[in-house]
Amino acid sequence: MSSGPQRAGAFAYRPDIDGLRALAVLAVIFFHAEVPGFGGGYVGVDVFFVISGYLITQFLLSDPTRGARAMLGNFYARRARRILPALLITCAGVALIGWLLLMPDELVILGKHLAAAPVFLSNVAAWSEGGGYFERSYLSAPLRHLWSIAVEEQFYLGYPLLLLVIARYMPRRQTFFIAVLALLSLLLCIWASHHRAAVNYYALPTRAWELLLGGLMSLTAVAPRSRLVREIAAATGVAVLVATVWLYDPKRISYPGPCALLPCAATTALLAAGTGGGSALNRLLAWRPLVFIGLISYSLYLWHLPLLGFAAYYSITPLTASERAVLIACIFALGALSYRVIERPVRQRAFLKTPRALLFGASAASALVLAAGLLLWNSDGFPQRLSAQERALLVTPDIGDLVRCTTLSLGQIRTARVCHFDPPEAAGASVLLWGDSHALSVLPAFKDLSARRHMTLYFVVKSSCWPVLSSLDRAREAHAQAACTAFNSAVVDLVRVIKPALVILGGRWNDQNFAAAPGLEVPDGEFAFTAAMRQTVRVLADAGGGAVCVVLDVPQLKYPVSHALLIAQRRGIPDDFLTVARGDALAPIQRMEGEVRALAQAGVLRFADPKAALCPGPSCLYKAAGRSLYFDGDHLSSAGAAYSAKALEACFDPPNRAP
Repeated sequence: MSSGPQRAGAFAYRPDIDGLRALAVLAVIFFHAEVPGFGGGYVGVDVFFVISGYLITQFLLSDPTRGARAMLGNFYARRARRILPALLITCAGVALIGWLLLMPDELVILGKHLAAAPVFLSNVAAWSEGGGYFERSYLSAPLRHLWSIAVEEQFYLGYPLLLLVIARYMPRRQTFFIAVLALLSLLLCIWASHHRAAVNYYALPTRAWELLLGGLMSLTAVAPRSRLVREIAAATGVAVLVATVWLYDPKRISYPGPCALLPCAATTALLAAGTGGGSALNRLLAWRPLVFIGLISYSLYLWHLPLLGFAAYYSITPLTASERAVLIACIFALGALSYRVIERPVRQRAFLKTPRALLFGASAASALVLAAGLLLWNSDGFPQRLSAQERALLVTPDIGDLVRCTTLSLGQIRTARVCHFDPPEAAGASVLLWGDSHALSVLPAFKDLSARRHMTLYFVVKSSCWPVLSSLDRAREAHAQAACTAFNSAVVDLVRVIKPALVILGGRWNDQNFAAAPGLEVPDGEFAFTAAMRQTVRVLADAGGGAVCVVLDVPQLKYPVSHALLIAQRRGIPDDFLTVARGDALAPIQRMEGEVRALAQAGVLRFADPKAALCPGPSCLYKAAGRSLYFDGDHLSSAGAAYSAKALEACFDPPNRAP
């Protein structure tokens, strides 16, 4: 992602590679800007990786007469000049804007990414958040894209040493060893694409093959002698890149994996075609405007996501086409400025001229960014930055020290070493709240409702896991689904121990991805969810549990409510764009909820519907008494849980009583 034109050493500068880099960065920018036709623009990162491996290997092997120490010193000094100044200034700018704009919890997340950037652990920071790259997390994490720079720099910590060792002890096996490493990395990537998709996207071991592929191109010096072969290779490479950018959809493919072979192979074809006389397309890639975009591509990449993310964050609603066009123009202006004022002067030694000056300057700036990141990461987000009216709209997950309760081991769950609330005058009876993050969001209401009845409330939650036995979520990876199955089995063991009088099931009830697990008997014509819920109720009863109550889902709103209310107040605009019609809120969950109501009518279970409080008329509420009822777009805040308590009380009512 970061390699600039390489003019030093015994190899010639190729402007067509800068042109290829330009196409890659444009694809990435247009992908994040959601420009139609660039749904697969993220493959531009793969193009960068292959180019980077190719150029860096050429540089490392360009002068075999240099000693190892001199070669490594020169290499790492060049990397520092190339990477650090623009990166650290970008981090400082993003930190300043984040301080002025972000909510406290989002500023804390930004702090983690700031701390990770100067030590090249941004990929670790990204995957530690648990979400995938293709979520719109850049709205509150505008430095997430630095993961690719971290992968490159981690790679280059060991790669030069590896080349030196192989060149010294096994010079004739150099290409063989690099090819074996690339193959092993590719196989790991393909395996992880099915079993560890989030980590697979960000991890060096599963991305190294792309950089090594570029290295292999440099080591083998592939140069087709036939002009016809070069023309065909270049045309095929461009066609494949265009096809992947146009056709790849992250919602339908697991990436990277086998699908990443196409853009990487296309890049190698263009690199090969550009040697030994080149091709017409390579000469087109050397067009001066494209070359200039390639030269400033690093600064463009650094700044594009922060500008797009902060603009979308401040806008709340989706940016219009004209707004995106203006932003793209601003990205190019800022990228060009960064290149002219920061990148080029440092690389040409206009300032930080000596290695010592570079070392001290880069170290001091890195330490400042690291310290600022650690300060923000370990803070409360400094809510005092906001006005009293803005602080009143802040909502954070109201679980505090209960975070530990969401990461219990299966052994702890089976043996009832789970979190619980004991009322002052416990009567001996207990309630179990079991579900996903939606169950956790209504915990404050059930805590109060249980205490009023002098009942101990136990709760066990696992994010994105339905509290239904013999169920599968088609959208989840195999290992995650297995974890849900094991978790639910442990909860049944918990029921055998505590024998609750009431088991409350809370989840995000969306039937789009629901499927029955192998072995579940589903009668002809019956919805798999209904059969799975019947089985769940039977198993819980056999385990000693009492009544079962299903908490129906809350409305799914279009935007994160707390953030939207805060920004709307800052901008002085009405917040009625958050209004959702009751019918629209019910549509995605209508089938599952209908099945639950039918089971309640049959006396199988009870149910409570928070929408009885949240959607009292033709539209659904999103705030009350000046407070947000939601944390984000589909999780209630503590105020929302309290507002829904009257409807949730139906779980404690006799069977078959519907709100």
